[in-house]
Amino acid sequence: MSPSIPLKALLRQHRLDRDLTMETLSARSGISDRTIGDIERGVSTTPQRHTVTALADALSLDGHERDAFFDAARARRRSTPADEDDEVARLRPHWIDDFTGRDDDVARIVELLGSTGGTRSAAAPIIISGTPGIGKTSVAVEALRRGRPDGCRELFLDLQGVGERPLTPLQVLLGLLRQLTDGKVLCRSFADAADAWREATARTPVMVILDDAALEAQVRPVLSADSRSRVLVTSRRTLPGIEGAQHICLRPFTREHSLTFLRSAIPSTQRTDGSIDELAELCSDLPLALRVAAGRISSQPTRTAADFVRRLRAKGTRLELLVAGDLAVERAFSASYEALPADIRSLFQDLALLDASPSFSADAASAVHGTETSDTQDLLDRLVDLGMVEPLYGGRYRLHELLRLFAARRLEAERSAEEIGRRVERLDRWMLDTAARCGRAFARSGTGADRDEAGQWLTTEVDYWWGALRRAAADGEHEHVRDAAAGIRWFGDRWLEWGHWNDFFTLFAAAAEALGDVRTQADALGDVAYMHLFETFDYQRAGIAARRSLDLATAVGDQALRGWALTHLSGSATFAGNAALGADHAREAVTAFHEAGNLEGELQARQALADVLRHTNPEDSLAELERVLAIAVAPATDIDEHYRTSTRDSALAGAARTLLVLGRHDDAIRVATELASETDDDSYQARAMRHRGFASMGLGRLQDARTDLTLAIELAGPHRPDEWAAEIEEALAQIDESASTLED
Repeated sequence: MSPSIPLKALLRQHRLDRDLTMETLSARSGISDRTIGDIERGVSTTPQRHTVTALADALSLDGHERDAFFDAARARRRSTPADEDDEVARLRPHWIDDFTGRDDDVARIVELLGSTGGTRSAAAPIIISGTPGIGKTSVAVEALRRGRPDGCRELFLDLQGVGERPLTPLQVLLGLLRQLTDGKVLCRSFADAADAWREATARTPVMVILDDAALEAQVRPVLSADSRSRVLVTSRRTLPGIEGAQHICLRPFTREHSLTFLRSAIPSTQRTDGSIDELAELCSDLPLALRVAAGRISSQPTRTAADFVRRLRAKGTRLELLVAGDLAVERAFSASYEALPADIRSLFQDLALLDASPSFSADAASAVHGTETSDTQDLLDRLVDLGMVEPLYGGRYRLHELLRLFAARRLEAERSAEEIGRRVERLDRWMLDTAARCGRAFARSGTGADRDEAGQWLTTEVDYWWGALRRAAADGEHEHVRDAAAGIRWFGDRWLEWGHWNDFFTLFAAAAEALGDVRTQADALGDVAYMHLFETFDYQRAGIAARRSLDLATAVGDQALRGWALTHLSGSATFAGNAALGADHAREAVTAFHEAGNLEGELQARQALADVLRHTNPEDSLAELERVLAIAVAPATDIDEHYRTSTRDSALAGAARTLLVLGRHDDAIRVATELASETDDDSYQARAMRHRGFASMGLGRLQDARTDLTLAIELAGPHRPDEWAAEIEEALAQIDESASTLED
């Protein structure tokens, strides 16, 4: 087809050739049907490049058809008179009647408008920046409405920062001067225009909104205005090079503000509280998305918000649905995306793969992108400056959910499935290698500083590395799973509240079994048993895992592994009510650990024995615990500091409980109080409060008992045996009944 055919005719011809309605083409391209209609009617003669690209993609144009389509768009753009662009740039946005959710930001801008100037020789700008669709222009216009200084003339200029032809500094000055002088401008050079601007604003102070700035150079000439003038700038960039600027960075609405807007914009007959709350969630509290969704719902009285929510739930079509007339979320994003350099576009696409957690680090972005962290950091900083990525505390970043969906669409459109797969694999590999390295910091060789940093990483990035481990297991990468889990496992008993350790060690054991690694399988099954005892409280399954671990450890002749399996078997039998069998297993475990020269294991086995003896011979139980405590706290004892601390806490908790069995309530209170003052672990704090509460109850101190037992439940949280909680609830009921009786 010849490029001489006008764009409007070319678009219509391609659409009809493919038997597409405007609505269907709109859904495919993400461009509103109204915009498509405007192009076909010749109303819109210079569509932006991202619009032309989206339409060409949706029409599946390639080769000479695609070239002709773009040539037609460029031909019209080249023929557009400069004056026409100038008139468009001067069109003033309307005030929004239902403006909401930005009172604090607007109040801050109004305050700055009132204080800017003074003794300054030039106007100090206020720069409003933020993600595309965040409502920068609306905030600027509302601030002007509320806080325009007396005597200032209002000027507005669209700098067309995300268009193909942003206004030049000279065009900016001429555009403002034409408004200020009613079109009477005679300037032959930039210097003439700058002089005329200074002279005009000296006579007439102005309130200027420079909308959609791309570069500092577009703004600087305007700042030579008289100091009584005010300059508001909106930009998707932060424009850090403007000296003396006040910066306002807009964030998405709070959920409360989103709901307030939706309630005002959607008729009550079309909404419920539940539907608009989910609608706000699916729109990620982005003002443009909320306005589009509200407009689509309210324009169809026979439909409800719940109807639209059901359609929005599908991530693959969410952006296509967030189009209402000439408002389109994806178009707002595309304008910024198309202006990005190729290397930044590539990174932005890859960020879509960092979707396991609300935030990500520069290291993770570097891993998925395949570049050095320092280079990736520079690219991320540029994305932050362009409003496409939000910086968070602690060196982390966040990609707005709708921007993530947009990035995913661009990634799928511009990369092959194989290429995407390689990026995911690269990220998973890095996550697991890093997680294993951090986990090993909790082995005996780790230092305190190493452990603090490693523990922070493991808890912060858990959604990423846990997902990577499960994917590796599902793909049969047994060696990778085993090696990664072997490092991460050291963190297992430091973060029991995670709640997924049983699943983790089950994957670990399965990988070792698939590789024929019997010793590692026995070790992992021992940890499975431990987690059933203290995480899931499934004592039967703990016994099954421990028995299997014992059989494998015996087969390879590993006494230390036999000791751990026997210790877990002891706990399983004891908790199941078979104290005699529990004692036998515990004594066997003590012997096995002693023969292996494993003091840490021996101390745990002795504690397991003390737990059994508490019910049959509490005096012997107390003596065993005192022996364990003496060894654990002795400076000469060569054990890991974590085990020293956990052994001390466990022995004190066991001693307090045994003293309760012996009826030595005052001693139980003393030991429980010592435990509460020594431990930093909430689970041991809970045990201390439990034991002290029951001791106080035994002494008739009901108010003290109620306080401690209530606190024990709160500290333990969901990770506690059901019978443990039931025992405390029953005691609290008895206390309340006793108090009621006394009152009567």
